[in-house]
Amino acid sequence: ELPCQFLHAAVQENAPGLHIVQRQPNPPAVADVDEERSLKVLLYRQQP
Repeated sequence: ELPCQFLHAAVQENAPGLHIVQRQPNPPAVADVDEERSLKVLLYRQQP
């Protein structure tokens, strides 16, 4: 139950060269009423 902001902050702290590209939509099998409490698949890209 970690919010996206917590995950973004953790990535910035531990891998500052990565930048968020997008959050992948959840498939219907793991849909949740609250997007912040559901599965999070985040796509990051390393900047050159």
